[in-house]
Amino acid sequence: MPHCTFNQVIDCSGVTAAECTDSLLDALGHSDDLKLKANHDSDIVHGSVSIVHNSPPVAHEVTVEIYDADEGPNENHATMVRCPEHIPGATELRQRANRNWLKP
Repeated sequence: MPHCTFNQVIDCSGVTAAECTDSLLDALGHSDDLKLKANHDSDIVHGSVSIVHNSPPVAHEVTVEIYDADEGPNENHATMVRCPEHIPGATELRQRANRNWLKP
């Protein structure tokens, strides 16, 4: 399963952790073509995002996993996971986050 981990110093003190996460998902291009968060058990997802929310000067630690195979619901997850048509690389994901995460 391809994944990338990166650290980024951002100040999310003005928003909740959920708003910070949603901002990152938007920055990464979360959409029907690259769904990274399930809102319902019936959702089909292409990957996942994990964030350790730290306060500056300590960086947020972000891990993004993109699924490279299809898998039905099982004991580890209730959703269907599917490989996306385009798998963004680690560099592309970092660039997206750097450009758009919690930017005005």
